Amino acid sequence: MIPHRGFGRRNKIPDIFNKRQLIQLFEGFENPKWAMASLLALYCGLRESEVCNLKLYDIDLDKGKLKVVDGKNTNRTRDGYGKDRIVPIPQNIIPIIRDWIDFIGGGTYFLPAINAPDKPMHPHTISNFFNRHMHKVNLAEVRKAKEITKGKMKGFMRKTLKYTFHTLRHCYGTQMYEQTGDIFLVCELMGHADISTTMVYMHTSHKRKSERVNQAFKPVQISNKQLQDLKREDVMLMAEQNRAKELALREKEIELKRAELMQSMQPQIITRTT
Repeated sequence: MIPHRGFGRRNKIPDIFNKRQLIQLFEGFENPKWAMASLLALYCGLRESEVCNLKLYDIDLDKGKLKVVDGKNTNRTRDGYGKDRIVPIPQNIIPIIRDWIDFIGGGTYFLPAINAPDKPMHPHTISNFFNRHMHKVNLAEVRKAKEITKGKMKGFMRKTLKYTFHTLRHCYGTQMYEQTGDIFLVCELMGHADISTTMVYMHTSHKRKSERVNQAFKPVQISNKQLQDLKREDVMLMAEQNRAKELALREKEIELKRAELMQSMQPQIITRTT
């Protein structure tokens, strides 16, 4: 059973990339390392820290899956944190991942640190590069200024980007819900401790909303065979109705003739009785 803190918890609806933006984003990569990091976030839903801490022996390309260890943090004693999960790897990116592993020539981490190959890359390194890359490919969109309410910077205003590295993970969550419609499966794949966190993807899934609205107002779809059957039934019904009308007319004619006959015989009956 997936623990949750209730459905009343409010979560902001995340922004996601559209297809054109994703093409623009990936075509702008010059270093394959950043492309691989973004690929794992988009196709496997990994967080920045999970991308950095992913080890080669946790990747099973033959079975098409990877193991995410201590995804949220290393505090395994706290409920909902430090839980491992298995994430399927889409078949279309397995050859790309295999080529990357061959390129780095082994080691411990899938994305080793730049100056220390035996250590993982720091998450801030990914986020900082990604933000610069967004400006480079003209996808940086600055949000309204946001007030800092904690720490020494309290009272100051800062600007934030609409799209960050984490947006790729939001794309994964949205796509998974659109394709499966199973919010509990998406919750498990993304490693959420709270189901209400996953429920934001029910709101961002425009495709599934559209499908449900269209289904509600969808006209009745009739196949050619069904149409022919309906036409045949209509013809038979019309023929039966015509036969019924003919019988009714005949019965009416018979009644009229009978009435005429009785009328013609009426004087003779009267004469004989007198």
